[in-house]
Amino acid sequence: MADVLTLAGVSKDFPTHRAVDCVDLSIPAGEFHALVGPSGCGKTTTLRMVAGFEIPTTGTILLEGKNVAPLPPHQRNVSTVFQNYALFPHLTVRGNVEFGLRRKREAAPLAQAVREVLELVRLRGKEDRMPHQLSGGERQRAALARSLALAPAVLLLDEPLSALDPNLRKQVRLELKALQRRVGITFLMVTHDQEEALTLADRITVMNQGQVEQTGTPREIYLRPATAFVARFLGAMNWLEGFGLRPEATRIAAGRVPEGARSMPALVLDSTFLGNCIHVLAEMPGGEKVTVEVSRFEGMYKPGDRVRLWWNEEDELRFK
Repeated sequence: MADVLTLAGVSKDFPTHRAVDCVDLSIPAGEFHALVGPSGCGKTTTLRMVAGFEIPTTGTILLEGKNVAPLPPHQRNVSTVFQNYALFPHLTVRGNVEFGLRRKREAAPLAQAVREVLELVRLRGKEDRMPHQLSGGERQRAALARSLALAPAVLLLDEPLSALDPNLRKQVRLELKALQRRVGITFLMVTHDQEEALTLADRITVMNQGQVEQTGTPREIYLRPATAFVARFLGAMNWLEGFGLRPEATRIAAGRVPEGARSMPALVLDSTFLGNCIHVLAEMPGGEKVTVEVSRFEGMYKPGDRVRLWWNEEDELRFK
């Protein structure tokens, strides 16, 4: 599939620091791509350069094969859903969706386009409501509708679910992925939420200190992180001498350790019931503290219990 968006050697300098440092990134048409990383890593600045709100210091941004790096936002075939949704408070849902379309469509096609996109995001019947009359999830869908109505080549999402409470966020997350699959538009999302990125994205780019640490599918990034930073950022990690080990890859022996597995005695320090699993905090002979994720059906381990931990060699993650 052809790339709809390509960043080549893109950097951004501010008076006090370099926010983005020679980023190369290619995103094929129809992909849901997530940019993740800690605060200050450059992910939001990268999104803003694609949107046209920041001009790169160096590099090119190819959108549908055209270098748009020097162009203002209104001359780029992209649309942005902001963290706070940025709905016009004095306009109805219909008015917000119509706003960006008025220059492009005549009255009849405009009305039809609004109806179609509101149906798509399940807001039919709420066209005349004001933003303050909508729930958080409905405001998010209204902002999506306004951007989707423009049929952009790339839809940019800046922390789109961060304003929602945790339960609603999980629900809207599923809706957002289903919506992206239906419309087939390329989504580029910035998020600091690991679970959000792993759940939504076809591919993830992890950034650190303005640079790309790794790009890959959620499975590739999680199971085979390229660097220790990526391993720490996406998911919990136990650090033993010379390697890392995911909590779910660390086991407590119920009997004999399986043949070929590696093992070590440990002392249980604490045990936390999390509903779907139990996290056991244990201390190794060398003083390393590790978290073991076990099934809730295994029972609770008590502080002071002596156990034997084991793991498979192929689950060890080693970094230079």
